Amino acid sequence: SGVGTATSSGIVAISSSDSGSSGDSGSVSISSGTSTDDSGSVSISTGSSSGSGTSGDLSFSTGDSSSGVGGAVVFSVGSSGSSTGGAIRLNGGSGTSSGGNIYLKPGSGTTGGSVYFVNPSTGANYGVISEEIIDFSGISTVSIDSSGTIDISSSTTLTISGSNGISFGGSYMFNYERGAGTVGTATSGQVTIDKMAGTITSESTSLSSSATEVITLLNSRVLASSAVFVTMGGSVDCLLSVVRTTPSSGQIDITVANFGALACNGAYTMHFQIMN
Repeated sequence: SGVGTATSSGIVAISSSDSGSSGDSGSVSISSGTSTDDSGSVSISTGSSSGSGTSGDLSFSTGDSSSGVGGAVVFSVGSSGSSTGGAIRLNGGSGTSSGGNIYLKPGSGTTGGSVYFVNPSTGANYGVISEEIIDFSGISTVSIDSSGTIDISSSTTLTISGSNGISFGGSYMFNYERGAGTVGTATSGQVTIDKMAGTITSESTSLSSSATEVITLLNSRVLASSAVFVTMGGSVDCLLSVVRTTPSSGQIDITVANFGALACNGAYTMHFQIMN
C-alpha cells in the first residue's frame, strides 16, 4: 500500500470472493516454490511502532459457522526424510519489566474444551488438561523434575494415590505437622495439640513407683479409628511406659505407668504420632 507521510498508510486486503446461494467460497493460498536446495520462506508480520503506541496484532482465525463445525486452524511442520522434523515455537515477547505471556484457551460451550496431547505415532490422546483435570493416564510413566524445588499445593485437600503404592524413592522426608504442649496449662490432666505429631510434657513431677495416670490429649485431627503411636521421652529416676492409648473423636486418653522402684523426680515427656 502507499506510504503515509503524515497519517496512516493504506490497507492491503487479500481475499477470495463470496460464494453464491450455494457452493463454497474460494480458497486463498500463499506459498513459496519448491526447491532442490532450501525452499523460500514466507514471512507475515506487522510493522514496528517507534512511538508510544503498540505494534499491530497478528490474528489467525477461521470464520463462524451457523450450523456446522467451526473451521480448524492448523500449524504443521513438514516431515524430514533423513533428519529431524522441524519444531513449532511459540515465543512471548521480551519487555523491560515483564515478558509477554503465552495463553492456551480452549473454546467455551455446554462442555468446555480441553488441551490434548497426541501420540505422534498412533494419533491417540495420551494426556489432557482441562479446567477440572490434568490426566496423563494414557502413558505409563510421567516424570516431573526440577534442579530446585517443586511445590504442589491445594487450598482444600491434596490427594496422592497409587494402585500399587506410593514410593518416596528412599528420600529424606521432613516438615511433618508437629506441635508441643504441657499438660495442665489450661485444664488439669489435659493438653491441646492440634497436630498430627508432637511432644507432650507431663503436669505431674513425682509420679510414684507402681502408680499410673491418664493424660487426655485434645486433638482435632483424631478420629475414633485413628492409629495412635506414643513413645516415652525423657524422665528422671523413674521407669515409665505407655500401657494404653484410647482414641475417640477429638481426643486420646493416654495411660502412663511407672514400673520403676523410684518415683519420678521431675516432669517427663512423651512423643505421639497420629495416622488416619
